Amino acid sequence: ESNASIIKIGDASHASVEALVQYMYIGQLPESVDNYELLRLAHRYDQKELVHTCAENIVNSADSLNVCDASKALRLFKDDPEVTSAWSRLKQKIREDDAMKESLMMGV
Repeated sequence: ESNASIIKIGDASHASVEALVQYMYIGQLPESVDNYELLRLAHRYDQKELVHTCAENIVNSADSLNVCDASKALRLFKDDPEVTSAWSRLKQKIREDDAMKESLMMGV
């Protein structure tokens, strides 16, 4: 006799859910992942290390083209201890980059 459990996650892509499960089982992410969506999933399922990893990846890839998205994503979790340092790094990165400042102001 087998028991099957199904968990439906309707607000995330299959790829992001797969990345979350992969990370939970083997501690690695696929090469291509939506760090914004995965950050929300990791936070929801209390995957602290993955929250930290996604937040850092968002900051590392932040530029003038995606600074608004990066700010929105991290702002939601800026008080989470796993995101605090990434939030601070993003603010510093914006302070030092005029193009990022301009994009952020235009995106408001």
